[in-house]
Amino acid sequence: MKRLLATAGLLAGLGAAMACWNGATTIDGITTADALAIRAAVQSRLEALSNDDAARAFAPAMAEQHASTGNPGKSPNRARQPYNPLHRYRRALFAEPRISAGKAIQMARITDEASHVWVAIFRLRQERGKHWKIDACQLLRTDIVAI
Repeated sequence: MKRLLATAGLLAGLGAAMACWNGATTIDGITTADALAIRAAVQSRLEALSNDDAARAFAPAMAEQHASTGNPGKSPNRARQPYNPLHRYRRALFAEPRISAGKAIQMARITDEASHVWVAIFRLRQERGKHWKIDACQLLRTDIVAI
C-alpha cells in the first residue's frame, strides 16, 4: 500500500512538472512558456548590448520603436547611449515577470562595470500573439554598490 501511494505521488508530481515544462501552468496569470520567452527577449538584448551588437540588441524591439529611433545598426553609439549601464554589465538578476493589461513587465537588478547597482524595468508586449518584444526600458540608479 505504501509503495502504491508513493508511486501515485511520484506520478502526480511528474504530471505537474510536465505541465509546467509545456507552458500549460499559469502563475499569477502568466504561463511558464511566456515567462521564459519574456526573460529570453530581455536576456538577448543584454547580451547583444554587451557584445556591441546594436542590430541584434534592438531586434527584439517593437517596430514603432525602430521608427522613432532610426536604424541602430547605422549609429550603434547613439542607440546604446541610454543603455550605458547595461553595456558590459557584470551581473543581472531577474524578478518574475508580471502581465497587466496585455503588457508584460520584467524587472532586473543590474550590476554595471563600476559595481553600481541599477534597476532595469523592461516593458514588453506580444507582437501579433507570437513573440514578446521589448517596448520600453527604464533604468533607475540605486545608491547600492556591489562588492
